[in-house]
Amino acid sequence: MSDILSELKRLGVTMGFPEKPAAPKRTGDVFRTLETAFPDGFTGENRFGPYFLNRRAYPLDYTHGSVCLSQEIAQSGLFKSLVGRTDIKKEETLAMDTETSGLSSAAAAFVFMIGMGYYSDNMYVIDQLILPDLGYEKAFLHQIEITFARFPVLLTYNGKSFDVPMIRSRGNFHFFPDFCAGMHHIDFLPIVRKFWRRTLPNCRLSTVEQDILEVRRGEAEVPGFMAPEIYREFLNTLDADGLAGIAYHNEIDVLSLTALLLFLSGVTRKGLNQPDSLREHRMSVPDFYRSAAMLNPEETELSRFLEDSLFSIAERRMTAATLRKRGALEQSLQIYCVLAESGDIISCYEAARLHEKTGREPEKAIAYLQKGIALLEQSETIGVWSKQAKLDQFRNRIEQIRRKAGNSKKDFPFE
Repeated sequence: MSDILSELKRLGVTMGFPEKPAAPKRTGDVFRTLETAFPDGFTGENRFGPYFLNRRAYPLDYTHGSVCLSQEIAQSGLFKSLVGRTDIKKEETLAMDTETSGLSSAAAAFVFMIGMGYYSDNMYVIDQLILPDLGYEKAFLHQIEITFARFPVLLTYNGKSFDVPMIRSRGNFHFFPDFCAGMHHIDFLPIVRKFWRRTLPNCRLSTVEQDILEVRRGEAEVPGFMAPEIYREFLNTLDADGLAGIAYHNEIDVLSLTALLLFLSGVTRKGLNQPDSLREHRMSVPDFYRSAAMLNPEETELSRFLEDSLFSIAERRMTAATLRKRGALEQSLQIYCVLAESGDIISCYEAARLHEKTGREPEKAIAYLQKGIALLEQSETIGVWSKQAKLDQFRNRIEQIRRKAGNSKKDFPFE
Protein backbone atom coordinates (compact mmCIF):
# COMPACT_ATOMS: atom_id res chain seq x y z
CA MET A 1 0.00 0.00 0.00
CA SER A 2 2.82 2.39 0.87
CA ASP A 3 4.33 1.85 -2.59
CA ILE A 4 1.02 2.81 -4.24
CA LEU A 5 0.70 5.96 -2.10
CA SER A 6 4.27 6.93 -2.90
CA GLU A 7 3.67 6.55 -6.62
CA LEU A 8 0.44 8.61 -6.45
CA LYS A 9 2.27 11.32 -4.50
CA ARG A 10 5.00 11.36 -7.13
CA LEU A 11 2.38 11.88 -9.81
CA GLY A 12 0.96 14.84 -7.90
CA VAL A 13 -2.12 13.18 -6.44
CA THR A 14 -2.89 14.40 -2.89
CA MET A 15 -5.35 13.28 -0.26
CA GLY A 16 -8.22 15.51 0.89
CA PHE A 17 -9.15 18.88 -0.65
CA PRO A 18 -6.57 20.46 -2.95
CA GLU A 19 -4.99 23.66 -1.77
CA LYS A 20 -6.65 26.88 -2.94
CA PRO A 21 -4.62 28.39 -5.79
CA ALA A 22 -3.00 31.72 -5.12
CA ALA A 23 -5.16 34.68 -6.06
CA PRO A 24 -3.92 36.81 -8.97
CA LYS A 25 -2.01 39.84 -7.85
CA ARG A 26 -4.37 42.85 -8.01
CA THR A 27 -3.26 46.18 -6.66
CA GLY A 28 -5.08 49.49 -6.47
CA ASP A 29 -8.65 50.48 -7.28
CA VAL A 30 -9.93 49.33 -10.68
CA PHE A 31 -11.65 52.62 -11.51
CA ARG A 32 -8.62 54.66 -10.50
CA THR A 33 -6.51 52.39 -12.68
CA LEU A 34 -8.77 52.99 -15.70
CA GLU A 35 -8.80 56.74 -15.09
CA THR A 36 -5.00 56.72 -15.12
CA ALA A 37 -4.84 54.67 -18.34
CA PHE A 38 -7.49 56.81 -20.08
CA PRO A 39 -6.98 60.55 -19.36
CA ASP A 40 -10.18 61.39 -21.32
CA GLY A 41 -12.24 58.97 -19.24
CA PHE A 42 -14.24 59.31 -16.04
CA THR A 43 -16.17 57.24 -13.54
CA GLY A 44 -19.91 57.73 -13.46
CA GLU A 45 -22.75 56.11 -11.58
CA ASN A 46 -26.27 55.00 -12.41
CA ARG A 47 -28.90 53.17 -10.40
CA PHE A 48 -27.01 49.88 -10.74
CA GLY A 49 -23.67 51.20 -9.60
CA PRO A 50 -20.48 52.76 -11.03
CA TYR A 51 -19.32 52.54 -14.62
CA PHE A 52 -16.28 53.78 -16.54
CA LEU A 53 -16.55 55.81 -19.73
CA ASN A 54 -13.74 56.96 -22.03
CA ARG A 55 -14.89 59.92 -24.14
CA ARG A 56 -13.25 61.07 -27.37
CA ALA A 57 -14.41 64.11 -29.35
CA TYR A 58 -13.65 65.16 -32.93
CA PRO A 59 -14.35 68.48 -34.67
CA LEU A 60 -16.78 68.24 -37.58
CA ASP A 61 -14.07 69.20 -40.06
CA TYR A 62 -12.13 66.05 -39.13
CA THR A 63 -11.48 63.80 -42.12
CA HIS A 64 -11.55 60.06 -41.58
CA GLY A 65 -9.77 58.63 -44.60
CA SER A 66 -11.44 60.30 -47.57
CA VAL A 67 -14.63 61.28 -45.72
CA CYS A 68 -15.15 64.52 -43.81
CA LEU A 69 -17.47 64.20 -40.82
CA SER A 70 -19.23 67.43 -41.78
CA GLN A 71 -20.45 65.90 -45.05
CA GLU A 72 -24.23 65.84 -45.35
CA ILE A 73 -26.25 62.80 -46.32
CA ALA A 74 -27.31 62.86 -49.98
CA GLN A 75 -30.96 61.84 -49.77
CA SER A 76 -31.32 59.91 -53.03
CA GLY A 77 -34.14 57.43 -53.47
CA LEU A 78 -31.64 54.59 -53.89
CA PHE A 79 -29.86 55.43 -50.64
CA LYS A 80 -33.15 55.58 -48.75
CA SER A 81 -34.16 52.20 -50.16
CA LEU A 82 -30.75 50.76 -49.39
CA VAL A 83 -30.79 51.71 -45.69
CA GLY A 84 -34.51 51.05 -45.33
CA ARG A 85 -35.42 54.49 -44.01
CA THR A 86 -36.72 57.54 -45.86
CA ASP A 87 -35.94 60.30 -43.35
CA ILE A 88 -32.47 59.41 -42.09
CA LYS A 89 -30.47 62.22 -40.49
CA LYS A 90 -26.88 61.73 -39.40
CA GLU A 91 -27.61 63.48 -36.08
CA GLU A 92 -30.07 60.68 -35.27
CA THR A 93 -27.60 57.84 -35.87
CA LEU A 94 -25.57 55.93 -33.30
CA ALA A 95 -22.55 54.02 -34.63
CA MET A 96 -21.78 51.03 -32.40
CA ASP A 97 -19.05 48.40 -32.19
CA THR A 98 -18.24 45.96 -29.40
CA GLU A 99 -15.19 44.11 -28.10
CA THR A 100 -16.00 40.81 -26.46
CA SER A 101 -14.37 38.10 -24.37
CA GLY A 102 -15.23 35.47 -26.99
CA LEU A 103 -17.22 34.82 -30.14
CA SER A 104 -20.37 33.27 -28.68
CA SER A 105 -22.68 34.23 -25.85
CA ALA A 106 -23.60 30.54 -25.65
CA ALA A 107 -20.03 29.92 -24.44
CA ALA A 108 -20.46 32.56 -21.71
CA ALA A 109 -18.74 35.31 -23.70
CA PHE A 110 -19.63 38.89 -22.79
CA VAL A 111 -19.07 42.47 -23.97
CA PHE A 112 -16.25 44.19 -22.11
CA MET A 113 -15.99 47.32 -24.27
CA ILE A 114 -18.48 49.13 -26.45
CA GLY A 115 -17.86 52.19 -28.60
CA MET A 116 -20.81 54.44 -29.46
CA GLY A 117 -20.33 57.34 -31.88
CA TYR A 118 -22.76 60.21 -32.42
CA TYR A 119 -23.06 63.88 -33.40
CA SER A 120 -23.51 66.35 -30.53
CA ASP A 121 -22.99 70.12 -30.13
CA ASN A 122 -21.01 70.58 -33.35
CA MET A 123 -18.72 67.69 -32.44
CA TYR A 124 -18.51 64.00 -33.20
CA VAL A 125 -18.31 62.13 -29.91
CA ILE A 126 -17.27 58.54 -29.22
CA ASP A 127 -18.23 57.14 -25.82
CA GLN A 128 -16.39 53.95 -24.92
CA LEU A 129 -17.78 52.06 -21.97
CA ILE A 130 -15.20 49.71 -20.45
CA LEU A 131 -16.30 46.93 -18.09
CA PRO A 132 -14.04 46.98 -15.00
CA ASP A 133 -15.23 43.57 -13.83
CA LEU A 134 -18.25 41.31 -14.36
CA GLY A 135 -19.56 42.50 -11.01
CA TYR A 136 -20.27 45.87 -12.65
CA GLU A 137 -22.01 44.44 -15.73
CA LYS A 138 -25.51 45.64 -14.80
CA ALA A 139 -24.34 49.25 -14.52
CA PHE A 140 -22.40 48.79 -17.78
CA LEU A 141 -25.48 47.47 -19.62
CA HIS A 142 -27.79 50.11 -18.17
CA GLN A 143 -25.51 52.85 -19.44
CA ILE A 144 -25.66 51.29 -22.92
CA GLU A 145 -29.44 51.27 -22.58
CA ILE A 146 -29.48 54.98 -21.65
CA THR A 147 -27.37 55.88 -24.70
CA PHE A 148 -29.36 53.70 -27.10
CA ALA A 149 -32.60 55.37 -25.98
CA ARG A 150 -31.38 58.72 -27.34
CA PHE A 151 -31.08 57.58 -30.97
CA PRO A 152 -33.59 56.04 -33.41
CA VAL A 153 -30.99 54.64 -35.86
CA LEU A 154 -28.21 52.15 -35.08
CA LEU A 155 -25.18 51.65 -37.37
CA THR A 156 -23.14 48.44 -37.13
CA TYR A 157 -20.98 46.10 -39.19
CA ASN A 158 -22.27 42.54 -38.84
CA GLY A 159 -24.15 43.80 -35.80
CA LYS A 160 -27.34 41.92 -36.60
CA SER A 161 -25.49 38.62 -36.37
CA PHE A 162 -22.98 39.39 -33.63
CA ASP A 163 -22.95 42.66 -31.64
CA VAL A 164 -26.67 43.06 -30.95
CA PRO A 165 -27.29 39.35 -30.13
CA MET A 166 -24.34 39.51 -27.71
CA ILE A 167 -25.72 42.60 -25.96
CA ARG A 168 -29.22 41.12 -25.95
CA SER A 169 -27.95 37.87 -24.42
CA ARG A 170 -26.21 39.65 -21.55
CA GLY A 171 -29.26 41.87 -21.04
CA ASN A 172 -31.48 38.80 -20.81
CA PHE A 173 -29.11 37.31 -18.24
CA HIS A 174 -29.70 40.34 -16.01
CA PHE A 175 -33.45 40.57 -16.84
CA PHE A 176 -33.12 43.79 -18.82
CA PRO A 177 -35.80 44.68 -21.38
CA ASP A 178 -34.70 44.38 -25.01
CA PHE A 179 -33.51 47.96 -25.45
CA CYS A 180 -32.14 47.18 -28.95
CA ALA A 181 -35.55 46.29 -30.38
CA GLY A 182 -36.92 49.78 -30.95
CA MET A 183 -34.04 51.05 -33.09
CA HIS A 184 -33.85 51.04 -36.88
CA HIS A 185 -30.75 48.91 -37.44
CA ILE A 186 -28.51 49.51 -40.49
CA ASP A 187 -25.99 46.68 -40.80
CA PHE A 188 -23.40 47.59 -43.42
CA LEU A 189 -22.04 44.09 -44.03
CA PRO A 190 -24.88 42.97 -46.40
CA ILE A 191 -24.61 46.28 -48.26
CA VAL A 192 -20.85 45.87 -48.73
CA ARG A 193 -21.35 42.31 -49.94
CA LYS A 194 -23.96 43.54 -52.40
CA PHE A 195 -21.65 46.08 -54.04
CA TRP A 196 -18.08 44.96 -53.38
CA ARG A 197 -18.01 41.18 -53.02
CA ARG A 198 -16.61 40.76 -56.56
CA THR A 199 -14.01 43.52 -56.37
CA LEU A 200 -12.50 43.25 -52.86
CA PRO A 201 -10.43 40.33 -51.52
CA ASN A 202 -12.91 40.07 -48.64
CA CYS A 203 -15.67 42.10 -47.02
CA ARG A 204 -14.08 42.73 -43.62
CA LEU A 205 -14.44 46.25 -42.26
CA SER A 206 -10.65 46.68 -42.20
CA THR A 207 -10.54 45.92 -45.94
CA VAL A 208 -13.33 48.40 -46.68
CA GLU A 209 -11.48 51.00 -44.62
CA GLN A 210 -8.23 50.57 -46.49
CA ASP A 211 -9.49 50.06 -50.04
CA ILE A 212 -12.65 52.18 -50.09
CA LEU A 213 -12.50 54.80 -47.32
CA GLU A 214 -8.70 55.16 -47.58
CA VAL A 215 -8.22 54.89 -43.82
CA ARG A 216 -4.74 54.08 -42.51
CA ARG A 217 -4.57 52.87 -38.91
CA GLY A 218 -1.77 53.95 -36.57
CA GLU A 219 0.78 51.91 -34.64
CA ALA A 220 -1.42 51.93 -31.51
CA GLU A 221 -3.67 49.39 -33.21
CA VAL A 222 -4.24 46.08 -31.41
CA PRO A 223 -5.80 43.40 -33.66
CA GLY A 224 -9.27 42.36 -32.58
CA PHE A 225 -8.33 38.71 -32.11
CA MET A 226 -5.92 39.71 -29.31
CA ALA A 227 -8.56 41.64 -27.34
CA PRO A 228 -9.94 38.74 -25.22
CA GLU A 229 -6.50 37.72 -23.94
CA ILE A 230 -5.51 41.31 -23.14
CA TYR A 231 -8.75 41.85 -21.23
CA ARG A 232 -8.23 38.64 -19.24
CA GLU A 233 -4.76 39.89 -18.33
CA PHE A 234 -6.31 43.15 -17.15
CA LEU A 235 -8.78 41.27 -14.94
CA ASN A 236 -5.92 39.27 -13.39
CA THR A 237 -3.38 42.05 -12.87
CA LEU A 238 -5.22 45.41 -13.17
CA ASP A 239 -2.64 46.40 -15.75
CA ALA A 240 -4.72 48.57 -18.12
CA ASP A 241 -1.95 49.51 -20.55
CA GLY A 242 -3.01 46.89 -23.08
CA LEU A 243 -6.60 48.18 -23.07
CA ALA A 244 -5.49 51.40 -24.76
CA GLY A 245 -4.68 49.54 -27.99
CA ILE A 246 -8.07 47.82 -27.92
CA ALA A 247 -9.79 51.16 -27.35
CA TYR A 248 -7.96 52.64 -30.35
CA HIS A 249 -9.06 49.69 -32.54
CA ASN A 250 -12.65 50.15 -31.36
CA GLU A 251 -12.55 53.92 -31.87
CA ILE A 252 -11.45 53.59 -35.51
CA ASP A 253 -14.17 51.00 -36.14
CA VAL A 254 -16.82 53.40 -34.86
CA LEU A 255 -15.49 56.30 -36.91
CA SER A 256 -15.51 54.08 -40.00
CA LEU A 257 -19.19 53.20 -39.53
CA THR A 258 -20.27 56.83 -39.64
CA ALA A 259 -17.85 57.55 -42.51
CA LEU A 260 -19.29 54.59 -44.43
CA LEU A 261 -22.82 55.96 -44.02
CA LEU A 262 -21.76 59.33 -45.47
CA PHE A 263 -19.73 57.69 -48.23
CA LEU A 264 -22.60 55.44 -49.32
CA SER A 265 -25.03 58.33 -49.49
CA GLY A 266 -22.69 60.16 -51.85
CA VAL A 267 -21.69 57.26 -54.08
CA THR A 268 -25.28 56.02 -54.55
CA ARG A 269 -26.36 59.46 -55.76
CA LYS A 270 -23.36 60.06 -57.99
CA GLY A 271 -23.08 56.52 -59.35
CA LEU A 272 -26.52 56.51 -60.94
CA ASN A 273 -25.35 59.14 -63.43
CA GLN A 274 -21.60 58.49 -63.49
CA PRO A 275 -20.68 54.77 -63.80
CA ASP A 276 -16.99 55.67 -63.95
CA SER A 277 -17.17 57.00 -60.39
CA LEU A 278 -18.22 53.53 -59.25
CA ARG A 279 -15.10 51.99 -60.75
CA GLU A 280 -12.97 54.58 -58.96
CA HIS A 281 -14.28 53.18 -55.68
CA ARG A 282 -13.88 49.55 -56.80
CA MET A 283 -17.62 49.05 -56.80
CA SER A 284 -19.15 46.41 -59.07
CA VAL A 285 -21.05 48.42 -61.70
CA PRO A 286 -23.41 45.55 -62.69
CA ASP A 287 -24.18 44.78 -59.03
CA PHE A 288 -24.76 48.46 -58.31
CA TYR A 289 -27.23 48.99 -61.16
CA ARG A 290 -28.98 45.68 -60.59
CA SER A 291 -29.45 46.62 -56.92
CA ALA A 292 -30.61 50.08 -57.95
CA ALA A 293 -33.18 48.53 -60.26
CA MET A 294 -34.46 46.25 -57.52
CA LEU A 295 -34.52 48.85 -54.75
CA ASN A 296 -35.59 51.94 -56.65
CA PRO A 297 -36.47 51.26 -60.32
CA GLU A 298 -38.15 54.67 -60.77
CA GLU A 299 -34.83 56.46 -60.18
CA THR A 300 -32.72 54.18 -62.36
CA GLU A 301 -32.18 54.94 -66.04
CA LEU A 302 -33.16 51.81 -67.96
CA SER A 303 -30.82 52.71 -70.81
CA ARG A 304 -27.88 51.78 -68.57
CA PHE A 305 -28.89 48.12 -68.73
CA LEU A 306 -28.90 48.12 -72.51
CA GLU A 307 -25.25 49.13 -72.92
CA ASP A 308 -22.95 46.30 -73.97
CA SER A 309 -19.99 48.08 -72.43
CA LEU A 310 -21.44 47.87 -68.91
CA PHE A 311 -23.21 44.51 -68.81
CA SER A 312 -22.83 41.07 -70.28
CA ILE A 313 -25.90 39.30 -71.68
CA ALA A 314 -26.12 37.16 -68.53
CA GLU A 315 -25.94 40.25 -66.28
CA ARG A 316 -28.63 42.08 -68.24
CA ARG A 317 -30.80 38.98 -68.23
CA MET A 318 -30.38 38.74 -64.45
CA THR A 319 -31.34 42.40 -64.11
CA ALA A 320 -34.47 41.83 -66.18
CA ALA A 321 -35.40 38.90 -63.93
CA THR A 322 -34.88 41.08 -60.84
CA LEU A 323 -37.12 43.79 -62.28
CA ARG A 324 -39.80 41.23 -63.07
CA LYS A 325 -39.77 39.94 -59.48
CA ARG A 326 -39.98 43.53 -58.28
CA GLY A 327 -43.09 44.04 -60.40
CA ALA A 328 -41.46 46.44 -62.87
CA LEU A 329 -42.76 44.45 -65.85
CA GLU A 330 -42.38 47.17 -68.48
CA GLN A 331 -38.69 47.72 -67.66
CA SER A 332 -38.06 43.99 -67.55
CA LEU A 333 -39.80 43.48 -70.90
CA GLN A 334 -37.74 46.21 -72.56
CA ILE A 335 -34.47 44.53 -71.56
CA TYR A 336 -35.66 41.07 -72.65
CA CYS A 337 -36.81 42.46 -76.00
CA VAL A 338 -33.44 44.08 -76.69
CA LEU A 339 -31.64 40.85 -75.79
CA ALA A 340 -34.03 38.80 -77.92
CA GLU A 341 -33.40 41.03 -80.92
CA SER A 342 -29.67 40.52 -80.41
CA GLY A 343 -30.15 36.74 -80.65
CA ASP A 344 -30.50 35.56 -77.04
CA ILE A 345 -32.75 32.49 -77.08
CA ILE A 346 -33.65 32.60 -73.39
CA SER A 347 -34.73 36.24 -73.70
CA CYS A 348 -37.00 35.31 -76.62
CA TYR A 349 -38.90 32.98 -74.34
CA GLU A 350 -38.99 35.44 -71.42
CA ALA A 351 -40.12 38.32 -73.63
CA ALA A 352 -42.96 36.12 -74.88
CA ARG A 353 -43.93 35.24 -71.31
CA LEU A 354 -44.09 38.90 -70.31
CA HIS A 355 -46.13 39.84 -73.40
CA GLU A 356 -48.51 37.04 -72.48
CA LYS A 357 -48.62 38.07 -68.81
CA THR A 358 -49.52 41.66 -69.57
CA GLY A 359 -52.36 40.38 -71.73
CA ARG A 360 -51.51 42.62 -74.63
CA GLU A 361 -50.56 41.86 -78.22
CA PRO A 362 -50.38 38.07 -78.10
CA GLU A 363 -49.09 38.14 -81.65
CA LYS A 364 -45.86 39.72 -80.34
CA ALA A 365 -45.47 36.92 -77.84
CA ILE A 366 -45.77 34.38 -80.63
CA ALA A 367 -43.36 36.38 -82.80
CA TYR A 368 -40.67 36.16 -80.11
CA LEU A 369 -41.28 32.44 -79.67
CA GLN A 370 -40.96 31.94 -83.42
CA LYS A 371 -37.72 33.91 -83.38
CA GLY A 372 -36.47 31.64 -80.60
CA ILE A 373 -37.36 28.57 -82.67
CA ALA A 374 -35.43 29.94 -85.63
CA LEU A 375 -32.38 30.63 -83.44
CA LEU A 376 -32.59 27.13 -81.94
CA GLU A 377 -32.74 25.48 -85.35
CA GLN A 378 -29.69 27.45 -86.48
CA SER A 379 -27.67 26.78 -83.35
CA GLU A 380 -24.74 24.39 -83.66
CA THR A 381 -23.72 24.49 -80.00
CA ILE A 382 -26.84 22.99 -78.41
CA GLY A 383 -27.03 19.22 -78.17
CA VAL A 384 -29.61 17.31 -80.20
CA TRP A 385 -31.73 16.21 -77.25
CA SER A 386 -31.55 19.59 -75.51
CA LYS A 387 -32.43 21.37 -78.74
CA GLN A 388 -35.46 19.16 -79.32
CA ALA A 389 -36.69 19.70 -75.76
CA LYS A 390 -36.42 23.47 -76.14
CA LEU A 391 -38.15 23.39 -79.54
CA ASP A 392 -41.02 21.43 -78.00
CA GLN A 393 -41.19 23.96 -75.16
CA PHE A 394 -41.41 26.91 -77.53
CA ARG A 395 -43.98 25.24 -79.80
CA ASN A 396 -46.17 24.17 -76.88
CA ARG A 397 -46.10 27.72 -75.57
CA ILE A 398 -47.33 29.03 -78.92
CA GLU A 399 -50.26 26.62 -78.87
CA GLN A 400 -51.12 27.66 -75.31
CA ILE A 401 -51.20 31.33 -76.29
CA ARG A 402 -53.44 30.56 -79.27
CA ARG A 403 -55.88 28.60 -77.17
CA LYS A 404 -55.91 31.28 -74.51
CA ALA A 405 -56.54 34.03 -77.03
CA GLY A 406 -59.23 31.95 -78.76
CA ASN A 407 -57.62 32.51 -82.16
CA SER A 408 -57.19 30.09 -85.01
CA LYS A 409 -53.86 29.02 -86.47
CA LYS A 410 -54.40 31.11 -89.59
CA ASP A 411 -54.66 34.30 -87.50
CA PHE A 412 -51.19 33.68 -86.01
CA PRO A 413 -49.15 31.72 -88.54
CA PHE A 414 -46.70 29.30 -86.96
CA GLU A 415 -43.92 29.51 -89.50
